[in-house]
Amino acid sequence: MELAALLAGLEIQEIVGEIRVRIERLCFDSREAGRGALFFCLTGGKRDGHDYAFEAVAKGAVALVCERKLPLAVPQVLVADSRAAMSLMAAHFYGDPAKLLKTVTVTGTNGKTTTTYLLKSIFEADGQKCGLIGTMGARIGERAEAASLTTPDPIEFSRLLADMVKAGVRVVAAEASAHAIYYRKLAGLCADVGIFTNLTQDHLDFFGDLNTYANVKAGYFTPKNVRTALINADDEVGRQIIRGTRCDTLTYALDHTAEIYADRVRHAREGFSALVNLFDRPLEVRCRLHGQFNVYNMLAAAGAAAALGVPDKSIAAGIAALREVEGRFNVFHRGELTVIVDFAHTPDGLRNVLKAARAMTKGRLICVFGCGGNRDRAKRPIMGRIAGELADFCVVTSDNPRFEDPFAIMQEIERGLTGRYILIENRTRAIAYAVESGEPGDTVIVCGKGGEQYQEVAGCRHPYSDREVVRRVLHLT
Repeated sequence: MELAALLAGLEIQEIVGEIRVRIERLCFDSREAGRGALFFCLTGGKRDGHDYAFEAVAKGAVALVCERKLPLAVPQVLVADSRAAMSLMAAHFYGDPAKLLKTVTVTGTNGKTTTTYLLKSIFEADGQKCGLIGTMGARIGERAEAASLTTPDPIEFSRLLADMVKAGVRVVAAEASAHAIYYRKLAGLCADVGIFTNLTQDHLDFFGDLNTYANVKAGYFTPKNVRTALINADDEVGRQIIRGTRCDTLTYALDHTAEIYADRVRHAREGFSALVNLFDRPLEVRCRLHGQFNVYNMLAAAGAAAALGVPDKSIAAGIAALREVEGRFNVFHRGELTVIVDFAHTPDGLRNVLKAARAMTKGRLICVFGCGGNRDRAKRPIMGRIAGELADFCVVTSDNPRFEDPFAIMQEIERGLTGRYILIENRTRAIAYAVESGEPGDTVIVCGKGGEQYQEVAGCRHPYSDREVVRRVLHLT
């Protein structure tokens, strides 16, 4: 494909050289450059991509997209924002696949993954092949691809969409992280429905304060990014979005007035049931997921599917069909002892799952958790306080310490703890200790990593799974 064909809709400041050059690949990492590559000089991260353009050209890059002119004898497209340009040009390079798909994006602190999996189940119950992109990687029909980021880089994102089109996928549910919005990864993609789940403390190591974090999320809901916004009206930031957005807007809630809400919610050991008001149509649903937070996720998925024309019977069938989402409140039993594995890694997420676990616990509630290294330190004592207040006993352990001292992280959590607790740095031993301490009627909930298949220590990802550890400790494998 010629460089000229990739420039449609791009706000260009200047073109240097001949744009009839043939482009065979896209990259923003000079180590991945090769013959026929178009190299994007990205700014705004820890490094300036312009400093690596020389290496990219030496490796075969035949053109650059940059924010300042460089002394290199290859065509250069100068733009104000190379990140936004990369998103748009990547879509063109892969044939603008989003135009051939129905798209639902989900943003918010918690609930993104579960909402997308509910959507996949609903669309498949309606006979539509659905793709997923998110924290747990990508799914093209039944084929899974691993991913290192919640929202892939724009080149990878467009490639995935193109692969989905080739595989016969017609609808995609994708998670939109705050970092992806900030770095314009989704620029040029106008989602048919954009869902806002909630906003609670997270990522303050990057955004600095909750207000900045909220503004990034809220700023996504513009007509350029979203055709129809589906907003949680029970969330304070959600209500701000409703008041400020110029998108066509739908709402869902349990406590506030909304087009989509639930009555007669009943929680049980096998999940919950509810009567959903879906645009003034009553719909009885049964869901195998647990917790009030999953009632919200169900309402979001049901509302988005209905907005895209899915019949009510398919919505109910799809909700009922989803057994679990890996790493999201997964329940294991050994006799009368219950063990739950969940991804909760924020204060609000931890509070929600502990409340849900308490509701299904006859005996004691034992919580195993930690906090990730090189991330928001302010939430560590807050999570300690929440766990200490809501659990009968806590086992504080290592999560993904990254480049921090695991025990130092645990000590910061300890500052907020009350009640009975113990610190065990080794996560496998911590889980084993908690389970062995459990008695019939007790619940042990293991929080923080969910379905992750690694533990990140000192820059290395070591194979590890909470779910597999729990299975071994319970002698289920």
